[in-house]
Amino acid sequence: MAKTPSEDDMKILNVFGSSAFYSPNLNSETGFDLPFDETGEIIDKVWKKWLSFDPVKNVENYVDSLRKLKAIYLDVGKCDEYNLFIGMRSLHKKLQKLGIQHYYEEFKGGHFGNSSRYCTSLPYLYERLKLS
Repeated sequence: MAKTPSEDDMKILNVFGSSAFYSPNLNSETGFDLPFDETGEIIDKVWKKWLSFDPVKNVENYVDSLRKLKAIYLDVGKCDEYNLFIGMRSLHKKLQKLGIQHYYEEFKGGHFGNSSRYCTSLPYLYERLKLS
């Protein structure tokens, strides 16, 4: 019988998975670069790769494209285990400042077990994306 991963195992797997996406390196033994060294110190060259994907850091680069979208839906749990509400609040604030229409909601809950959120997101997106 396979061992069920612990919460700590899942956190490590999340870092590995994120590293494989944000900083792939096929010349590395693992196929990716971690954004920090064995002491936990940030490796600037790798961290810059991660930041290049950060929507909060990059939203200004895509203003014209974002304004053309028929719908932008953002929601996040107020108790998100990864503290994603911090970045989402920043993104929401920047979108407001730039005058980009979007839906934003913070809901009671965390990162997991949020299937009920589809009852809000899907109708919103359907109404805005359906063919005229």
